[in-house]
Amino acid sequence: MNTPEETKVLAEIEAAKERGEDPFGDDDPVETVDEQTEANAQDQDTEKQSESPKAGTTEDGQETEKPSKEGNTEESQIDDSPVAQPTSYKVDAPTDYKSQRADLVKQKAELMKKLMDGEIDADEFAANESKISDALDDLTAHRIRAETLQEANQQSQAAYQDREIRRLIARSKSEIDYANDVKAAKQFDVALSALQSDADNAGKDYADLIAEAHKVVLAINGITTKGQVIERAIKNRIPDGKPPVTLRNIPAASTPNANGNLLDEIGRLSGQAYQDAFAKLSPNQRKALLDEA
Repeated sequence: MNTPEETKVLAEIEAAKERGEDPFGDDDPVETVDEQTEANAQDQDTEKQSESPKAGTTEDGQETEKPSKEGNTEESQIDDSPVAQPTSYKVDAPTDYKSQRADLVKQKAELMKKLMDGEIDADEFAANESKISDALDDLTAHRIRAETLQEANQQSQAAYQDREIRRLIARSKSEIDYANDVKAAKQFDVALSALQSDADNAGKDYADLIAEAHKVVLAINGITTKGQVIERAIKNRIPDGKPPVTLRNIPAASTPNANGNLLDEIGRLSGQAYQDAFAKLSPNQRKALLDEA
């Protein structure tokens, strides 16, 4: 059974609830939510979600463009633009680093021995020891700087060579598919190694070397490139050294027998050359030619 005080408190709590107040708070009105109101709010949220555009569609329901599964074509294509040789840093490595360092370490040890033997005092030791330590630090920094520049040159050259190889593979795929033809790839490596070991090729651009190696592989496999076909066609069109036959080789009409008989000159021609030369004769020359015939 509740005490009179508990009964009074319970009564006050019930009265506060009836007034819409929070009996356990700061006298602010208690916000009661009607079950029907809450249900209506949930229905409205559901309608808004159903009205919102789905993924891959616009607000008016049209489908948006889907990303291509093939990826970025620009990245898949190899840039075939001319590439210049990378700039190399000048590497000034210290000569005989180990010998120089060993000599400085020896000087430092001898200096310490003199201090221990009492030949020099602490001040003189400190002054000389500082100079030797500075020399050691400078030598080490010189070596590290040279090694850093050398590594940068190697990385730059490796990146350049890798790009040139990729460009060659892309250009020559119609001739030789190096990516899938293992035998041709080995032939290329052997040819390139031979070219690089040749002292006459020292300093030659890497792009030129791999182009020559590719020509060797083409020759081994008996493949003729478009460029070679065009080159041969041009050579075949070059005259054999004999000048073309023209009317300059035929005596003038005024002197039909000068420098030889006109009939003999025409007689040396045949086929289309004869027809062309005869067509270019003047009426007097034709008459003279017929008369001599």
